[in-house]
Amino acid sequence: MTFVTHAHAQILDQAQLEPEAKMLRDIRVKEPDRSLSLSVPLYGGILKFNLIDDFEPAFQAQNARQFIKEYVPAGETVKNWTRMLTVLAIRNGGQIPRSNQEMVETFGASRQCTGHAFSRLISEESRDHGLSLTIFTSGCGENTGAAYQDAIGGTGEQNLIFMFRDPAHLQMLQYAERGKSFAESDEPLGSEEIEVLRTRLGPVAFCVPADSAVECQTSRAAEILRKAQ
Repeated sequence: MTFVTHAHAQILDQAQLEPEAKMLRDIRVKEPDRSLSLSVPLYGGILKFNLIDDFEPAFQAQNARQFIKEYVPAGETVKNWTRMLTVLAIRNGGQIPRSNQEMVETFGASRQCTGHAFSRLISEESRDHGLSLTIFTSGCGENTGAAYQDAIGGTGEQNLIFMFRDPAHLQMLQYAERGKSFAESDEPLGSEEIEVLRTRLGPVAFCVPADSAVECQTSRAAEILRKAQ
């Protein structure tokens, strides 16, 4: 996902995020069977999800309008990765005059795509407090070298995206997977893989202070807070 650079952007690279990464590693060593549930405050609500496998924070940036944080498997970087989890929030993004389906098509587009590009709506539902959740996949069978010059194993990518939209803002969680290029009939994340991912990441939720849903209650798992101003 793209972060628009701003003169007053606050940026943390992988080295600066190392203390947080070390904390996650220590928790995993002490309690290897414990799920790491992350809570990320974003513009009036909290995005909650499970941090899968050995993912660690690798990049964080924010400005007056956007917040982005990226996690990659241990040993990988934001320039050289096979899998990535991205948290993205856009202030006032919920007010963009486009339907959720149009937003899916916008975020699913890839200007560097030279193979078949795709986006597929999986589900769309309304929540309390004027919130909607749209889940979709997007990706490209083959991208240009400029977009993937540091990628491991090739140029194909597919994403699973949870898009939470309220009357004011837009919040997203994206799981991305890179690998060798693939044909239209051989997309790397099929329906079974997506369901497995949803189970491992979930329940993915965006919670506001008044929310009483089970998935919005405090978890016994580790709570890692990074606030978007």
